Amino acid sequence: MSPFDMEIINNTIASVVSTFIESIICFNDYWLLVTQIDAFVRNDTYIDPCAIVTTVMTYSKLPTAKISEKSYKRST
Repeated sequence: MSPFDMEIINNTIASVVSTFIESIICFNDYWLLVTQIDAFVRNDTYIDPCAIVTTVMTYSKLPTAKISEKSYKRST
């Protein structure tokens, strides 16, 4: 049994998506158009069998973003 409530997870994701999807993020000389949002639940393999355990990281109260270099298996 999962310690997370799926209804709460779905409502949270829907709230974040409706706030940021198709928005423009500007900083310095860069403009980003948000066209996709991915959400992951950590520490619960019942919901996601691939969930990573991150017991030292806390869930943030505000949405956070991470920009990563695009790669496929670190080869491209």
